[in-house]
Amino acid sequence: MRMILTALLALPGIVQAQTLLDLPYLDRADTRFGSLTVAPVDLGGMEGRQFLLDGQPIDAPRDAYAFVQAVLPEPGGGDQDWVLVSVAGGGNACPTLWAFVTVSPQGATATLPFGTCAEEISDLHATRDETLVLDMVGMAEDGSLTRHSYSFDGVSVTETIAPLP
Repeated sequence: MRMILTALLALPGIVQAQTLLDLPYLDRADTRFGSLTVAPVDLGGMEGRQFLLDGQPIDAPRDAYAFVQAVLPEPGGGDQDWVLVSVAGGGNACPTLWAFVTVSPQGATATLPFGTCAEEISDLHATRDETLVLDMVGMAEDGSLTRHSYSFDGVSVTETIAPLP
């Protein structure tokens, strides 16, 4: 499965989101501060994948399926690149979780994995306060659909859940 990210259009300090259609599952992507790659790793007897910055392992999720999805410059023109990555969290019941890797001149750090286990992102945009927001559809206990918004500020991810109309 592939999804494509259509262009994020920069308007005076704001990035307006377009529909996410087909983000590629990459083993490598170049940032302004080095190359983020994925390489094999032993996960306690199981074959897995880990993230490397310029060939050096970083503190990031390791999983059987780990991929670089998109390199996004920090909103507001900051001195970091924010890289959206995917990891497989639990087989058929939870095929995909997401994380952000922050890459700067000091190195790379990653958030904890997040998501609704859905493989599709319904929206991705930057806000006026220079956070990046990723929206996904989830399901409430009563079976109704919910919107899960994950706000990334360059350090951590905050989740907000709202009912869908």
